[in-house]
Order: sequence, then C-alpha cells, then structure tokens
Amino acid sequence: MTYSEKLQHPQWQKKRLEIMSRDGFQCIKCASKTNTLTVHHFYYVSGRMPWDYPGGSMATMCRKCHFEGHDDLSFPSFFTSVAWPDPVTTT
Repeated sequence: MTYSEKLQHPQWQKKRLEIMSRDGFQCIKCASKTNTLTVHHFYYVSGRMPWDYPGGSMATMCRKCHFEGHDDLSFPSFFTSVAWPDPVTTT
C-alpha cells in the first residue's frame, strides 16, 4: 500500500478527524479555520501505519503552515508547548 493509499484508509480518516476535532478544527500555528487543514506527524517510525501513533504526536495544521514548516529547519520550535513522546521503535 502506498502512503497516498494509507491516507485514504478508513483508520487514518478516523484518526485524522480525532486530531482535528481535538485541535478545534484550526491550525495550531496560525489558528486558521478557513485554509485547508492537514494533520502533521512530529515523527515517523519505519513500517508504522500513519494511524498507529499516539494523538500527542500529531497536530492540525493548515496546508500553508505545514509546507512552510517542512521547509524550515527549525520547524519544531513552535511546538514547545505541545507534549509529545519520544519515538518508539517497532518490535
């Protein structure tokens, strides 16, 4: 299954809605409710499905902030108030 196919999977769609609902359906960086929203993973573990991460390791971001963040080497700097766990290795 490609990553794009995984993002269409019902389990990801459910997790995505949980994260967006928790964040009030707004970008955690700019607070936009009108820009297209995405869910950002703070880290990835090889072989893990996108929905198999704790909620604290993801955040709602508008597409603009998400893409700008990936271009910025200091991207995690604005997440200082978000508590997210250290990556867990797969067994």
